[in-house]
Parts: sequence; structure tokens; C-alpha cells
Amino acid sequence: MAQRNDNQLTLRQQVALVVVITMIIVVGILLYAAGYNESFYSDNPQVRSVFEALTNLGTDALYLALISLIYLSYDKRFGRRLCYVFFFMVYVTDLLKEFFQDPRPPANLERDDPYTSYGLPSGHTTTAITFYGYIMLSHLGDRRLRLPLIILCGFAIVVVPISRLVMGVHDLQDVVGGAVIALSTLLAYMVFLPRAAPVVKAWSMERQICVGVAVALLLWVIGGLILTARHSGELMVALEETAMGAGLLLGCAIAFPLEEAYVDYRPDTMSRKDRMIAGVIGLPITIAVYAVLAIVSDDILPGYAADMLTYSVLILVLGLLVPMILKRFVVDRGAATPEAEQ
Repeated sequence: MAQRNDNQLTLRQQVALVVVITMIIVVGILLYAAGYNESFYSDNPQVRSVFEALTNLGTDALYLALISLIYLSYDKRFGRRLCYVFFFMVYVTDLLKEFFQDPRPPANLERDDPYTSYGLPSGHTTTAITFYGYIMLSHLGDRRLRLPLIILCGFAIVVVPISRLVMGVHDLQDVVGGAVIALSTLLAYMVFLPRAAPVVKAWSMERQICVGVAVALLLWVIGGLILTARHSGELMVALEETAMGAGLLLGCAIAFPLEEAYVDYRPDTMSRKDRMIAGVIGLPITIAVYAVLAIVSDDILPGYAADMLTYSVLILVLGLLVPMILKRFVVDRGAATPEAEQ
């Protein structure tokens, strides 16, 4: 099996990332000052249709599917690290959108299905760069996967932000702001993680859960208070804006320590056949649970509570319940079968 990367960036890679961030800021400022903030929209239907398709590389459904497959069929620990930084970026993006309340460009209103959320930062940009960027950067030390992931992830990192400009749903400042936020968060996370991970790993399961739950709830409440103070609104309305990210992080805080202590599902030690079976079984379960939660929770709970419940339970299912099922019916079955593929 290919050697797993330790998710650390070398000093040279850190410097390179700082240079990239600086270049994006400088070029963005120059283009903005030159009057190109809304100049990348294309009114050509064929061009827009191509980028409408490419922008789907940054959709929630694809992220959920890929996270599920990474966690259940590739490497659980890598999947956890990806979840933490990606879900935190979801929280930050939602918070900043509501904080700035920057309108989208006029071209957005010309669409048959205009976006109703605010523009800065571009959510597709922040999440695509965070998601695909973390996958790519974490495997720079893997000789087998490095080049394919640089090509595939690099493609998504470039075309998703560009697609938002061409479609006219974001202007240049939305995309540049999103790119800088995402890359800066990635850099900080990948520098901080190797130092923090051994400390957290030494904690008891109970302490990991308590601290994680406290952090997720604090982020949720602090975000709500910031937005309430910023726009003189109601706290319950403000809490709804960051409930998705906080709910995802809350689910991680509970599911991951419990799974490690009581299930210890390890797809990276399974045969290729069993990993494929795990993905085929686990992915539909996760998607089905998400679909049911999205329907049921909105009918029985207010918006802020519905989102918090939906996304926290979703991660509990993906992070804990599905590994329990797979451990029982895939891993144990494979171990009990003498001819199981090694």
C-alpha cells in the first residue's frame, strides 16, 4: 500500500504558499483598481454552460460523497483531518458572508435561478480551495499519488473560482477574498495540526468530546453574537446563519472520539475488495440519512435548531454508525473468510 503522508508541509512549501497568497492579493488589487471587478462575466451561452458544469466540482453533494468515500474506503484518520478544516471553512464562510453582506454582481439577477445569499467571500471558492487543496498538499510526499492529485485537485482549485466569475454569480473581490481566506486557513491548519494532534491524542475520550463540543457550541454562539451586534438583528436568526458549520463540527467532536474508542474501523488496513464494498454500502446510507434529516428536521424544529441537528446527526452517522455497520458486516466477515483478499 502507498505510504501515507504525515500532513506536514516543509518550510519550503510553507514559503511557497505564502508567496502564492501574496501574489493573489497583489494581482487582485491591481485588477480591482483597473476596473476589472465585474469584467469576467460571459454572455455567451455555450461558454456559460461549460462553466455551469465545471462549478459542480464545488457542490455540497459531491463533497459529501467524496468525504464519505475517503473516510470509509481510503484512510479514516486523513478523512477526519479533512473534515475538521473543511467544516471549519464552511463555518467561516457563512459567518463572513453575513458579516459583510456584500451584494452579488448585477449579472446574478439576470439568471433564471439567481443566488440569494451574499457574495463575499465566494463559498464555492473557499470550500473548493480548502477541500481539494488539503487533499493535494497532504499527499505531496506520496510518490504514487502526488502527480495525479496535483493535476486533478489543481484543476478543481482553478476552474471552480473561475466558473463563478464567468457565470456572473460573483465578482473579482468575492473570489480573491475567498481564495486568500481559504489558503491562509489551510496554511495555518497544516502548520498547527502536527503540533496539536499529539496533544489531543493524549487526552482521554471524555476530554476530547467535552472540549470538542464546547468549541463547536462556542463558535456557534460567538458567531451569532457577532452577527447580532453587527446588524442589530435577533440572535435566533443570526444563529441560523452559522448552524451548518457548527453542527458539522459538533458531530465530529462526538463521533470521532467514540469511533476511535469503541469501533476502531480502519479502511487503510482492509483489502481492496473490502474497501470497495465499504464504499458501496456506506455511501448510500449516508446520503439517505442526510435526505431524511433534511426533510424531517425542517418540519419539527426552528431553522437554527434544524440545521444544527441535521448536520451534527449526519456526521454522527457517517463517523460512528456507518463504521460500526461496516466493521460488523464487512471487516469481521472478511477476517472470518480464509480466502479473503489480502
